[in-house]
Amino acid sequence: MGAVERGAGYAERGAAEAEPQAVWRCALALVTLLLACSGLVVGAVAEEPPIDSELEDALSGFEGDDSDAEALSGFGDDDPDADILSGFEDDEEADFASGAPVEAERWWDLSGDFVLGASYNYIPHYSSSGTFYGNLQKLRTKLALQFDAELPGDWELRFAGYGFYDFAYLMHGRENYTEQVLELYEYWGEIQDAYVEGSVHDQVDLKIGRQVVNFGRSETFRLLDIVNPVDNREPGVVDLEDIRRSTAMLRMGFFHGPWTLTGLVIPELRFDLLPPFGSDFFPEIPDIASVLTLDDLCNAPDSPLVPDGADLETVCTVVAPPGDPLRDQTIAELQETYSGSFPDPGDIQIETMRPASWDASNIEYALNLTGIFRGWDISFQGAYYWDDLAHVDLATGTLRHARLWMVGTGGNYTWGSWLFKLEAAYVDGLRFMFADGKKSRFDIMGGIEYFGFSETSISFEIVNRHLFDYEDRIGEGFDATRENDVQLALRITREWLNARLRTTLLASSFGLIAQGGSFVRLSAEYEITDAFKTEGGVVFYQSGDNIFFRNIEDNDRLFLNFKYSF
Repeated sequence: MGAVERGAGYAERGAAEAEPQAVWRCALALVTLLLACSGLVVGAVAEEPPIDSELEDALSGFEGDDSDAEALSGFGDDDPDADILSGFEDDEEADFASGAPVEAERWWDLSGDFVLGASYNYIPHYSSSGTFYGNLQKLRTKLALQFDAELPGDWELRFAGYGFYDFAYLMHGRENYTEQVLELYEYWGEIQDAYVEGSVHDQVDLKIGRQVVNFGRSETFRLLDIVNPVDNREPGVVDLEDIRRSTAMLRMGFFHGPWTLTGLVIPELRFDLLPPFGSDFFPEIPDIASVLTLDDLCNAPDSPLVPDGADLETVCTVVAPPGDPLRDQTIAELQETYSGSFPDPGDIQIETMRPASWDASNIEYALNLTGIFRGWDISFQGAYYWDDLAHVDLATGTLRHARLWMVGTGGNYTWGSWLFKLEAAYVDGLRFMFADGKKSRFDIMGGIEYFGFSETSISFEIVNRHLFDYEDRIGEGFDATRENDVQLALRITREWLNARLRTTLLASSFGLIAQGGSFVRLSAEYEITDAFKTEGGVVFYQSGDNIFFRNIEDNDRLFLNFKYSF
């Protein structure tokens, strides 16, 4: 079995996140529609029928003698100030006195969007599974609904969700795609927001339910923004602010002067949605036999990664005892040299083992203290959470998520037309496929934005992630990374035609000279009417040594979306 088939096991890094399963995702979308429709029915029953005010005004001039008497009544009033102040009467009292019905303010609101989106791969190519990607590759219909209600005691409720179906997979033939691709791309439903919020004290707010929380300042990078996972099935096509996935949590905020202290308790565990095996964004992972050494197997004799039939006890004690140069050779090299002595581990599939959601021992915690002052702000963060990206655990032969803790700080400073921003974070508990024990990392981000040009904003951000106690073999695994991982992002946005047209250029690279890979997105959004918008553009990709950009150079695509809001 070759590297392509073996990649199917590692594909669980993205496909295992098909939570919920197909039926469950459809159920979520259906629940969203039912709840929204139920709110619509309740509101329709509670709302009084409208009054034809134009007809009433048209007939008001045909009143009897009483209207003439009212017109002349001011000339016989003993109080001259009475008529002068008569125009300032309370409207509700006037309507009540005149007998006109008062329409009650609606306590709920239902809104939504319908989106028709398409993308065109103008460079035909094949994925690692042999699937053809070319021409019209996405034709997606998406419905998003949001229900808001005012509750007693100034509390508020929000319930929002979406569902989509992509007809492109039916057009090209569903049998041509892997099961993992169909689960994540053909149709999907998700509850985005489902929470209640309000004040429990003059200086204490509470928000319970699925929500998004962002403690970071960067528009492109995630240093302090670690609370919510992201939907990264189509990297580079959508901005960071639009791909965060809501998570159920308890959020409590305490206010005192310019300071706000926010505490989070997160019992629901959700992870990043990544391109699965068969997608043209699925990373080009190495053959497992080409990266595993004999020493790796000797140190994990009970691992499922050990091929069936391999007599490790004899090999590791007699043929290649500790210190023997043979231990540094990969399984592929040993198979070539000693044909038949080292079985092929190609049939092994690496399964994903995730921490259980809603388990008290797996709860995530985060704390943020923010101070906002004239012209600047500062914040301090701490979190105890799970790594969104899984690593291969050689001892168990599975993909696992490491438990991390982080402390960090960030701030903004404005000076004229300039905005300066800074983020720094220290992360501990990282694990990698070929690393001894846990690792720690220091991340730092600097950014600058300029608003001095009319209708134009320019921003530039750079981040460096430094991994302490770096080992050379870390760069060989499925979770390969550099000792210093540098990323850059340039964004230029301009508004035209009285802000009805907005154009954006976003360029992002891994490495100072894009040696890790890069992408450039050019897009334009035009507001045809208040309710109807369209957006289109093109995304260019460049391959590099970053694992997620190794086979991405042919993924350039055009995209076009039509959005109707109601």
